[in-house]
Amino acid sequence: MQRLHAAELGLHRLSDLVDTLLVLQKKHRIRFDIWQVVKRDHAIISFFDQVFDQGMNPAVPWSAYWTPLRYPLLLNLASLFDDELASNAWTARLEAHDERASELFCTVSDELISRTAASALDHRSKQLITDALNWASANFEQLGYNCKTNKERLRIMPNMIGFQSVLHGICSRLGAPERKASIIVDQQSQFNTTQRELNEFYYQIREIALGTGARITCYEHEKICRLNHLYSSPVPRVQVWSW
Repeated sequence: MQRLHAAELGLHRLSDLVDTLLVLQKKHRIRFDIWQVVKRDHAIISFFDQVFDQGMNPAVPWSAYWTPLRYPLLLNLASLFDDELASNAWTARLEAHDERASELFCTVSDELISRTAASALDHRSKQLITDALNWASANFEQLGYNCKTNKERLRIMPNMIGFQSVLHGICSRLGAPERKASIIVDQQSQFNTTQRELNEFYYQIREIALGTGARITCYEHEKICRLNHLYSSPVPRVQVWSW
């Protein structure tokens, strides 16, 4: 084998490397931070953020979205979804054609309204969810729910949501805003541009105060270094460890 690559080694041959990997881990104190994006949850959260954003949907009270009250509301909404409904909501999110997206979105909303009425949720939660969905269905074109370009779709893909967690993890590892970090990512033509834009966006807003008076913690970062796993060793080594 000309290169070390987890997918080519397979689980059987990877198991032969376990002892060596354990020695290397102890010797070099290798540590990994691992994040997982559950696609079903991501679809529901994406639906919530588009439909219940008080800046877009006037039927949603300010406190229901811009305060911690959003979390019980999100959990209550999520309890109404099953896998099929979450999949349909996500499909509508990615549908560029407005009419098709609207039709599928309204089908999802109508089903959620029906389930809300039949649920054991408290009266206030039922009211919030029903009002928000009714307005969204009647004003779909104002909601901006569906992604009309490939660039918009890439920004909401699970890969990019996970990358936000990676950036947060790097900040946590550094421990101080003035410390520098160099980020190495696998070369993926589909996502590298969006990764770079997101990285630069967080750096640019590092001094913006949040609503609580806190500021966004950010690191003095270098440019993202894209490495193709065919020509570089760090990325395939990490892949072997993750497998």
